[in-house]
Amino acid sequence: MCTPAAEPAVADRFDATIFWMSKRDFNKASRVTIRCATQQTTAAVERIHERIDSATLDVIERDAAVLKNLEVATVTIKTKKPIAIKPFSDVRELGRFVFVEGDDICAGGIISGKTNDR
Repeated sequence: MCTPAAEPAVADRFDATIFWMSKRDFNKASRVTIRCATQQTTAAVERIHERIDSATLDVIERDAAVLKNLEVATVTIKTKKPIAIKPFSDVRELGRFVFVEGDDICAGGIISGKTNDR
């Protein structure tokens, strides 16, 4: 329950920051399952805005196509069906998610908001 002004957004496209944990490289063309709170659907990364070295926080590449093990990225995510979201800074439970491939969690992420088409 929430006040009308604090309702979560229902969106199929949003911006996020992810931390890639799989030893396999992530290709932007790949499809993954996204789990956010009790919601689950198929998702794709439409755009990798920046690849970031998780140790130094230096930007490795802009407009990347691949994400490697232990890298951070700012991305735009497109889901197969709309999900309820809030920025992580507003509601942690609706602002965090994981990517799953098969039975393995391959990435964790936080939602920054509905996409602003950077």
